[in-house]
Amino acid sequence: MDDTDAARRAAVAARAAADAGTLADAYVDATVETKTGPTDYVTEADHAAQDRVLSVLRDGYPDDPVVGEEDGEDPRLRESVPANGPAWIVDPIDGTANYVRGMPTWACAVACVVDGDPVAAAVVEPDLNRRYVAGAGTTRRDGVTIATSELTDPRHGAVVPFYWWPHDARDAYSAGLDAAVRRFDDIHRLGCAQATLCSVADGAGGDVHRPSGGFLGRRRGRPSHPSCRRAGDGYRGRTLDCRGRGTRRLERRAGGPRCTRRLRSRGPHGRRGVATARLERPRPQR
Repeated sequence: MDDTDAARRAAVAARAAADAGTLADAYVDATVETKTGPTDYVTEADHAAQDRVLSVLRDGYPDDPVVGEEDGEDPRLRESVPANGPAWIVDPIDGTANYVRGMPTWACAVACVVDGDPVAAAVVEPDLNRRYVAGAGTTRRDGVTIATSELTDPRHGAVVPFYWWPHDARDAYSAGLDAAVRRFDDIHRLGCAQATLCSVADGAGGDVHRPSGGFLGRRRGRPSHPSCRRAGDGYRGRTLDCRGRGTRRLERRAGGPRCTRRLRSRGPHGRRGVATARLERPRPQR
């Protein structure tokens, strides 16, 4: 594939991810379900955002297969990436647990592969106003070319675990964290793999701890995001979330979370035969 085609696919991925992010960010009332575990959430917004991506891809590449995070009726959807030819990979909301709880680190991701190799991708973080686009040999955040950090001293780096171990494998998870805190400066788990990997690509996120062991990248020591710095102004004596708002209560009800957003029970079963609830998602402060 030449750079012209890769750049075109990157532009389509960026448009699809941006449209999905705008749609998901606008949701204030949606059904919440659980999939493989009690906090493996999926919402109406996940399905709607994936449908929006499929619509954008249909306009530009109507015959390309798509591997989507969520189930759907679209005939282009596949269970796995084909070994040959072009295909698209879609995660409509990565970090759904953050999204449901009103935390800002979640992302919409769209990527294209050809013969199994990535050629273009886009990751949009709506609440943080960030857009990463890769293709034709370059990666940009909000239009500016980025690069990983050149730091080599692990004492100045932070480890960012992006994989969540199942409950029956927490000993391995604990062992990895124990090794990390003895060697590195700190640990930051963002709860969104796409945002984590983009931060490392941008030289700002830290060291990525992979399930198989090993670390990637280094933190550059960049100042915190303005939305986080707000927490230091006028909020003394209160527990704050990372956007400067007051702490939220997390309760369990009907298989979904409740975070001061009036989660309402909607019946005993959802699409996957699991408990369902309704959420009212707070509007982000910007």
